[in-house]
Amino acid sequence: TERVADRLIIPSLLLALLVLAVTRDPARVAAILTLDFVTGIRVSIPTAFLGALNHTTRHGVLVRSGRTLEQLAAVDTVVFDKTGTLTQGEIVIAAISPIPDTCSPARLLQLAASAEQRLTHPVAAAIMQQAEALAVPILPRDDFDYAVGLGVKAQIEGQTVLVGSERFLRQAEIGLPDRPDQNYETLSRLYVACEGQLLGSLGYTDPLRRESARLVELLQQEFGLELHLLTGDQPQRAMQVAQELGIPLARVHAEAFPDQKAQIVRDLHRSGRTVAFVGDGLNDSAALAYADVSVSFERGADIARETADVVLMNNDLLELIEAIAIARETRALIEQNIALVVMPNLLALGFATTTGLNPLIATAIHNGSAIAAALNSLRPLVTHRFVPNSVIN
Repeated sequence: TERVADRLIIPSLLLALLVLAVTRDPARVAAILTLDFVTGIRVSIPTAFLGALNHTTRHGVLVRSGRTLEQLAAVDTVVFDKTGTLTQGEIVIAAISPIPDTCSPARLLQLAASAEQRLTHPVAAAIMQQAEALAVPILPRDDFDYAVGLGVKAQIEGQTVLVGSERFLRQAEIGLPDRPDQNYETLSRLYVACEGQLLGSLGYTDPLRRESARLVELLQQEFGLELHLLTGDQPQRAMQVAQELGIPLARVHAEAFPDQKAQIVRDLHRSGRTVAFVGDGLNDSAALAYADVSVSFERGADIARETADVVLMNNDLLELIEAIAIARETRALIEQNIALVVMPNLLALGFATTTGLNPLIATAIHNGSAIAAALNSLRPLVTHRFVPNSVIN
């Protein structure tokens, strides 16, 4: 918009020269030169962005720049990571399921905890907490190799131990039963193998955030956005979460590696969608980088938090509703400001060119429109909430 206004400077000068050549009226030329679209637009647009950024910060949302607000207002697709984003990220081990005649539950947990020790993944932390709660001793880990989004391979007591997803073990050519137990579809699974033999699995739960269902409802119904769910979890669990939240099953992408998450976001962008990606983990960093707008949490992984365009400082998903609403309101403010600047100046320019206009009146119109637009831009500073409480609650 500012570039368009800048391009009008030369045509205005040429118009003034033409009027001077035809009318020989310096007052009319002075009025034409007084009227311009640049000043009002250059003042009002940055003021609108500053007001909106101030408002978002006061409401617990850190938006990096005015450019981010522009992109956020244009978003038509939101892609969510599951773990720690739509879920609480407070993982609890709910089942320790050794395969009969292989090892005891305590031994299964011991091997898993020994392999996962000192890893920062939420599931690893949950396994360590469970081992501590059951007083299971942790064995020394001689060497390990962590595959992001898959699992860990470790040397424990001279044996090779694998702890990870179904895909991780299948890649190691370790066979898995179709349904380990009756809780297969309700629990997320981490499998444990030793020396090429499957020993069993650990089932864990990660409850949904209390606000997730309301967020999905508002984004789809009130804002008309298309939602996608990405997760490295098994398809059954991913579908269950999508059904609970009301996300269409066709937009669920399970067993997605970090590079696959990034590819999905990239494909959506290339198809013409304006994509916001919401995630908080190390696994999400690539997808965050490819999104038009990246959103993370203050308590998220350092790399996710530092690179995100929008940071939810109170770790509340409903703050995303506020951020999108503010972005759209800011876009509307800018459109209003353009009208406030362009319409009076354009009408006055028409009068100045055809019938003549007192330069003092032209100055008043020019300055008045710029001041009106600037004052309109300050509305975010005095408006407490763009989204009514009745909508969010």
